[in-house]
Amino acid sequence: WRRRNFKAIIALPLIVEGKAIGILDISAQDPEAFDPEEVRLLEELAGGVAFGIWSLRTDRERLRAEAEVQLSLEKIKKALDGTVLAIAKTVEMRDPYTAGHQRQVAQLAGAIAREMGFAPERVEGMRVLGCLHDIGKIAIPAEILSKPGRLSVMEFTLIKDHPRVGYEIIKDIDFPFPLAEGILQHHERLNGSGYPQGI
Repeated sequence: WRRRNFKAIIALPLIVEGKAIGILDISAQDPEAFDPEEVRLLEELAGGVAFGIWSLRTDRERLRAEAEVQLSLEKIKKALDGTVLAIAKTVEMRDPYTAGHQRQVAQLAGAIAREMGFAPERVEGMRVLGCLHDIGKIAIPAEILSKPGRLSVMEFTLIKDHPRVGYEIIKDIDFPFPLAEGILQHHERLNGSGYPQGI
């Protein structure tokens, strides 16, 4: 300070949200360098510098938080995908006759939805629906699912109930698409001959 022959100094705190984060230090060789008008102007400058620093920090924190949220969403999506596949595999293990069916339906439904120009969220919804559409088969006795030959009327009646059972399993989960309704209606037909509601 003395080597440069400064005779006046003004130190202005940089205040962000009521806390001092630093000091703006200005020196001058003239001992009368800082009149009241200049001090007022320098105080405004210090306020602007503090705001700029706060804005940079806030932007960095926001970007960091957004990156963390994105990473969390990716982890949640990966976990959801794994859970959906595990459920689909569980159902397929009980019904060896249709092994691979749910995954094939999921791939086909997703491809058709993409080709139709659906938004990515709807494509994902169709894929998940394809994976889980037969989840209600979990309630059907394994001997019926794996029975060779024709089913009796009573056995087929149990099979026809799997969309409703699947609906009951899924209905209280808040998916961003109408998954439970899709499960309930996946055996309905345009002419009303489908099941379980005949719509």
